[in-house]
Amino acid sequence: MIEKTISKLREELAETLESVYHTKTRVGVKRRNKIMCVVMPLEDARFLERLEEAYDIEKVRQVLANPDPIPFEDALKECGLTADDL
Repeated sequence: MIEKTISKLREELAETLESVYHTKTRVGVKRRNKIMCVVMPLEDARFLERLEEAYDIEKVRQVLANPDPIPFEDALKECGLTADDL
């Protein structure tokens, strides 16, 4: 992964986006020497979304496979959620 500071990204935004699009390379955006976000190809973002959905579906299946009813709060906890996430 290529790394660029925010100021460098500002200077080279169009070129960076073109490069990400054509070379499928991710760019880590740094602030104060720490990567704070990543610019990635759309295909990568879509893949990550599908992966998250598959993970969520598997967690729901695991909860539903349990023959004993469990409290709603416990089901949320098993899925790594809280009521505030809903």
